[in-house]
Amino acid sequence: MESRETIEQAAGAWIAKRDMGPWSESDASMLEAWLAESAAHRVAYYRLNAAWEESGRLRALGGAIVPTASTPPAEEPEEGGVRKPRRKVFALAASVLIAAIGVIAATTAGHFWPWGSTYETTVGGLTAVPLEDGSRITLNTDSELRVKLAPTERRIELGRGEAFFEVAKDPTRPFIVHAGNQRVIAVGTQFSVRRERDEVRVVVTEGAVRIETDTVSRVAPQLVSAGASARSGAGNVHVQKKSTEELEQTLSWRSGTLTFRDTPLADAIAEFNRYNTRKIVIEDPAIAALQVGGVFRPTNLDLFVHLLEDGFPVHATEEANRIVLTSR
Repeated sequence: MESRETIEQAAGAWIAKRDMGPWSESDASMLEAWLAESAAHRVAYYRLNAAWEESGRLRALGGAIVPTASTPPAEEPEEGGVRKPRRKVFALAASVLIAAIGVIAATTAGHFWPWGSTYETTVGGLTAVPLEDGSRITLNTDSELRVKLAPTERRIELGRGEAFFEVAKDPTRPFIVHAGNQRVIAVGTQFSVRRERDEVRVVVTEGAVRIETDTVSRVAPQLVSAGASARSGAGNVHVQKKSTEELEQTLSWRSGTLTFRDTPLADAIAEFNRYNTRKIVIEDPAIAALQVGGVFRPTNLDLFVHLLEDGFPVHATEEANRIVLTSR
């Protein structure tokens, strides 16, 4: 199996040759064939190319031409009767390209690129992230995580927000999500992790995960199986079985909706506020416990507020960057 370093070296070589020429139809066909060989090739190429494009094609290599990984490099012309192989020159050029892209990515993302890749969503955003091991991550609103796939483990750091993980089975490399002082460990399963300050919520839809706490309290690891959720924080983990409807409601955000069933208005509004910069504020505690239901687009505040005013004794007042709810 090719190492990540080998694949990235080859991807760097392709990008440099394509960008600095000469570039022929034959080169394009060979690149397409290389990309088609594996998902790992495509992930490395597109990731490096995206950073290279963002840099404005910084000419880090001068006019160097780097050959493809599948074509042996030509020899340099004779100098004093001695032919010097260009292989080392080309390998160095690809390495410089990768290093230059790494510096650019570190500057733009705020992290050192070789640690892994950083993914973020804006408020109201939703994105899918395919990983080169076959796993898939769906990242919810205002979330940030970093990914590093190493030979011994697959490590995810959830800095903030929420993500759903569909983990490709690989018993030799556990899939570990770090969220604060919690570790959620899986081999091949499907689950979500949501981080809010020091509290972590986990929902498992397939397989099982183990939750461990990085504290001196020596809390015993907790196993969470499919059809259950867990809430951890303050040195303890609480596991609870969930119905199919409850699981679907909790994870409906993956399809771009929020689902409420007899949900207290205060909780529904807290969910809406995660997806919008314009916030809904309850100024009258008397309406906070009203129960609401329905399926909504999380960024469609106006429709939600309109339905509240139609169906409940609620009055909404528009302000500059918020909607204030009071009793009517």
